[in-house]
Formats: sequence, C-alpha cells, structure tokens
Amino acid sequence: MKNRFLIFATLFSVCTSILQAQKVPNLQNYDNEPMHFGFNLGTNFMNFRSVASGIPDADGNMWYAELPTLNPGFHVGVTGDFKLNNYFALRLNPGISFGQRDIAFVNSAGTRRAKDIAVKSTFIDMPLLLKYRAVRDGNARMYLLGGVNGSLDLARSKKDDLILNPWDYYLEFGVGSDFYLMYFRFGVELKYSLGMTDVLYHDRPLTDNFDPRYMKSVKSLKSQIITISFNFE
Repeated sequence: MKNRFLIFATLFSVCTSILQAQKVPNLQNYDNEPMHFGFNLGTNFMNFRSVASGIPDADGNMWYAELPTLNPGFHVGVTGDFKLNNYFALRLNPGISFGQRDIAFVNSAGTRRAKDIAVKSTFIDMPLLLKYRAVRDGNARMYLLGGVNGSLDLARSKKDDLILNPWDYYLEFGVGSDFYLMYFRFGVELKYSLGMTDVLYHDRPLTDNFDPRYMKSVKSLKSQIITISFNFE
C-alpha cells in the first residue's frame, strides 16, 4: 500500500515540475468557461470497518472479522465540472467501480475460518462534490474536494456467505491537481470515501453451507474506499 502511494506522489511531483518549468501557459482562458466535461479512470482499494458484536459462540469463543489484504480494483466514469466562481466549482462524477474485499474470521482462541469470504462489488456511483481550486501556478492548479456519494451495488448476491445491502452512502474528501496541457486539462486525484451505513444484511436466511457464527460475530460493517483517479477534460 505504501509503495502505491509513493508511486502516486512521485508521479504527481514529476508532472508539477515539468509543467511549472514551461514558460508559456497553456489553455489560458480555460477556467473562464462556465462548464467542462470529460472522463476519468483509475484504481481503487476497498475496505471495511468492522465492529464486533461481542456475542460468543457455543464454545465461548469470540469471532472477529478482518481484512488480511487490500485488492486493487478499477473504476471509470464521466466528469461534469460547473464553475461557481474563480475558486469554487461543482463537480458531478457518475461512474462504475469494480472491486473485491476478502474477509477473514478469527476467534479468540486463534482459530481461523478455513477459507476467506470473497465479497465482490460492482458499484454505480453518483458523487456530488464541491471543488475548491487554489490560484493557478503556471500550468498547474491544486484543488481540494468534499461532498457526498450515493452508490448501488449491482454484484450483491443472496448466495454469498455475507450479503450486503445494495445501497450505501459516503462522505468523500480528496486532494488533487489539474495540469493544463496544450489541448486538454489532465488531473491527478486522491480521494477517500467513508461509508455512513451498515451494509451487512443481518437477516440472511440460514442454509446448510452457512455457519451462523460468522454473521453473529459482526455488529456492523461499513465501507471505506481509497481511489486514485486520472481525469481528462
């Protein structure tokens, strides 16, 4: 995980250095236009914030849910940027995200469930974000993001060991920079999405292949996602 953020920081620094070294500003009237459209793509890392229920099993052991690894996912979307004034803009970023989270269950005796549970998600995202833009410096302009996102999970299956509720809502915060190239604006962005609802479906019907200890061990399961995006406008 640290290596991925190091790569992001290095790429960000290189782009800034190259564009600031250019003498002639590109797209000088770009920010005077009331709206811009484009597309974005990138990678994401989905995670869960798990709260244990504190309910022991028949042997008196407590079970805990944890994520042993982070799996990179993928996302793609469209961008609508609407100017409010010289420093603020309203951004719409509808898109689709793919990812997987592997959940391991371990009890207080140190016994681990034989096989991790793979939770696959395909989200339709509808984020609405407020973008604060710093003063343009040459061909680069830093910005901050904040807003909300409503998402619908299309990959939800009632056959999974852990069933997720289809809808979730996020608070989102981000930082990035726009780089003004000769023919378009290119952006690099890092965003954190904090899930606000318990997405675990607690009323899952019991089957022969499902051990109820794992469902009882989790009081709540909330999503959190880190996204690295590349924007083309």
